[in-house]
Amino acid sequence: MTDIRAIETSYAGCLFRSRTEARWAVFFDNIGLAWQHESQGFEVGKPAKRYLPDFYLPKLGLHVEVKPAMADVADPDGVLLWENFAGMVATKWDHDKTAMFCGPPPNPAQVDRKGPPRAGTWYEEGIVILGDWHYAWCVCPAGEHFDIQFEARGGRILCGCPRITDDRYFTGNHPRILAAYRAARSARFEHGEHGQQRAA
Repeated sequence: MTDIRAIETSYAGCLFRSRTEARWAVFFDNIGLAWQHESQGFEVGKPAKRYLPDFYLPKLGLHVEVKPAMADVADPDGVLLWENFAGMVATKWDHDKTAMFCGPPPNPAQVDRKGPPRAGTWYEEGIVILGDWHYAWCVCPAGEHFDIQFEARGGRILCGCPRITDDRYFTGNHPRILAAYRAARSARFEHGEHGQQRAA
């Protein structure tokens, strides 16, 4: 079995463990969400193990773990550690939430109103929360506030804007989200570059 390692990547003054992490940082920047990289560690499980989420998005109270696609095969120990953390957040905290992003930002050409193609199994690809998957980025009805919701149901975002309770309201392919996916996927990090987009 070949030992394959991710390429450490510099972007926005941070050294990321992989290009995938750096691309998600580019995505956050492009939808206007402030992010912190590896800002706080936690002890989880019994016996306690140290866990350091890849990102924290303060506006959403969201801790994000980034893993490659097929995360349960690529890093089963890391998935278990995240599951322990997610369980702690869900049962012991009255604030914050957590998600695992499996794989890079999706190809915008494959994103529909419910988000990227829906994975067939847990941790295959896409956004997972504890106990569910098929989550996707979406925007509220006012087009101003971004969050992850099941099947990109933007009307569920608790942002203070008027809500749309119709569960057929999906915003996974909103133009700003597609543009952010495009920017993240086209960011170049080679030769000392720091996340610039490719020339058209």
